[in-house]
Amino acid sequence: MAGYHYFLIVHLSGFALFTGALVSDIIIHNQLWSNRQTDATLSKTLLSTTTKLSRLMGVSLGITLLAGIVMMSKMHLVYGPQSWIRIKISLVVILLILRVLNSRNNKRLKEKILVNPVLPHASLKYRITGFQWLQLLLVAGIIILSVKKFN
Repeated sequence: MAGYHYFLIVHLSGFALFTGALVSDIIIHNQLWSNRQTDATLSKTLLSTTTKLSRLMGVSLGITLLAGIVMMSKMHLVYGPQSWIRIKISLVVILLILRVLNSRNNKRLKEKILVNPVLPHASLKYRITGFQWLQLLLVAGIIILSVKKFN
């Protein structure tokens, strides 16, 4: 049982790191949208920061998933048949898909800003912002399902 608690701590730490990096990414993107027309150097710096945050989110989500898989392998008879864990797992899969799509949008944005930093990118702005807020809602749903377990 001690192994389960170890992986639970790793799982929760990875998820907390992912959530913090996601909130930081949202804040930095808001700064990017407001400063992109006036300061090209700042835009490039903020883009570099979001690239590093994307890597951090990917690593922390991977650690969270691996720890969750190990925990489920130990407790699959307890948690597996419960509906809240099935919903939570499906939200995590949707979150992974959104992370992949968001990183593609970030690469597209980086390419466009490197070519012309003052070019308006309204469609990418709304797509990236929408993905970020949807991810934040999914994170909130995962947290609620983890706290309020139902059968």
